[in-house]
Parts: sequence; C-alpha cells; structure tokens
Amino acid sequence: VPVACVLPSAYGRDPDRRWPVVYLLHGCGGDANQFLEKTGLVRKAVDDIGFIAICPDGMSSSWWMDSPVDESVRYGTFVGRELVRWTDSNFRTVADRRGRVLAGASMGGYGAMSVGIRNKDVFGSVGSVFGCMELKPFVGNEWSIARRMGPVEGRESVYDAHSVLTLARSLGNGDLNLMMVIGSDDQFFVPCNRALHRQLSESGIAHDYVEIRGADWLSSSHSFECQRLCEPHLFEFVRKVLAR
Repeated sequence: VPVACVLPSAYGRDPDRRWPVVYLLHGCGGDANQFLEKTGLVRKAVDDIGFIAICPDGMSSSWWMDSPVDESVRYGTFVGRELVRWTDSNFRTVADRRGRVLAGASMGGYGAMSVGIRNKDVFGSVGSVFGCMELKPFVGNEWSIARRMGPVEGRESVYDAHSVLTLARSLGNGDLNLMMVIGSDDQFFVPCNRALHRQLSESGIAHDYVEIRGADWLSSSHSFECQRLCEPHLFEFVRKVLAR
C-alpha cells in the first residue's frame, strides 16, 4: 500500500527525540498525496506543531473499512493495526495512543471515526473534516459504497452496524478526544454530522464541533476550498490534544 510520510524538519537534528504521529485518510477518489497536495497546509503543521504525518492510500474508494462482502478489502485492519506497527518500526515515534491522532476528510472522515472508535486502544484522538457519518443514505451516489457493503435491501442491520452513529454509542466520556469540522452548506453530510454532535452531547461525550461558513457557497460546501478553511481547526485540535 503506498504511504506518503512527512517528517518534521527537526527530525534529523535530534536523534533522541520521539515524535507523535498524525494519520491522515484521504477522501473518495483520492490517493496518498491528496492531503499533501490539495490545501498545502499539512507540511506547515508538521513543523509548527511537531509531528510525523502518515498519509496512506485507500484504494480510491475503500471507505477505509473491512468490507463485509469482499475479503480482499481490509483497510480498517490495515490502518488500525498494520500501518501503526509499520510506522512505529520505521520512525522514532511516541508509540502510545496518547501520541497518535487519526483524522480524515470526507470518506476519510468516515474512516477515521469508524476505525478510531473500533481501535480506542491504539488511537487517543480522532478528527473528521466533513466526514460521512452514516453510509446508507448515500448508496445511490457514485462512491462505491454498495461495492464495499453490498446492497441495502435485506441488509439494513449491516449498514446500521457500520454507521458512525451506531459505533459512537459504545463510547464513554473521555474514551477518545473527538472533533468534527464541516462547512455549514455541505450538500451531503451536514445532517449526519449534526446528528452525531447531538447524540454525543446528549450522551455527555465531550467533543469539539465546528461549522464553517465561508465567503461564498463553494467555500462552505463539500469542496477543497472548504477543506482549506477546515484544516486549521483540525490542526489546532491536533496541537491541543498532543500538548496534554
């Protein structure tokens, strides 16, 4: 699996220092370089905050899951276990959940939340940039959800089990540091992000939730222009949780 890695510029100057790691999962149609190329903010954050960025390739539309219908698609296990072991073996990392943040955008936001909740022993913090929080409403879109999950009809319980809203019911307050940021005019995922925010609030689960309103519709919608406005909130969350 291709993986893009960004080391802080000070990495080579201090051979005894260990660094926290932020894993960044790209959106549907993207690849390992999407987070690095679309907004240009990752490399600056790596140096300003001080972390290693690990950006794996998710096969364009894996949905970062262990597919219930295709045994060859095991990206949940890859991110949640194999990639972390590989990273800790190849770089000087803080090899502890407190030093690991899992985050993603769109499909990657779904992946970060679903993989992070399932692997609370591995990751201490999870962040989502306009992430998809439930799959069933979007099967009709050209995003390969049915290819990974199978048809909805007769399998509603399978879809429900893969919903972030369902998975989040297992959380206790403090199990994970959580944040979500989304454009207020996101044409897809505002309702499910608000639903998760409401669910977490009613359950007493501490989390950060931000809606962005840009200068125009494009910068407030599901777009890279909006992602450029959202990422500073994500990286401020990263700064905060890594300082604890």
